Amino acid sequence: MLNIKCLFFYRTPIKVPSACVQFPYEIMTQSPNDLRTRFINLLRVTKMPRGGHFAAFEEPELLANDIWISIDKMEEWNKKHRETVICQQEEDKRNF
Repeated sequence: MLNIKCLFFYRTPIKVPSACVQFPYEIMTQSPNDLRTRFINLLRVTKMPRGGHFAAFEEPELLANDIWISIDKMEEWNKKHRETVICQQEEDKRNF
């Protein structure tokens, strides 16, 4: 039986800066356009040349390098949007 709450949660937009890495032998992937509908501030989507579901074991260097690059992008984003984010957090608290 389908869980309606689960479907609603999946549709909830994620506003924090995000990144995605896609390995060719992963069980399931989504297109960057589909990801952007949920992850509003998707900063990067990386398609890896090799690896799969256990990427941290299979391709640790590829994954680690991508994580570090993503962190750099998130820090850049945070510097540009810091004041906007603080205002948004305060608004979210009032609306909660």
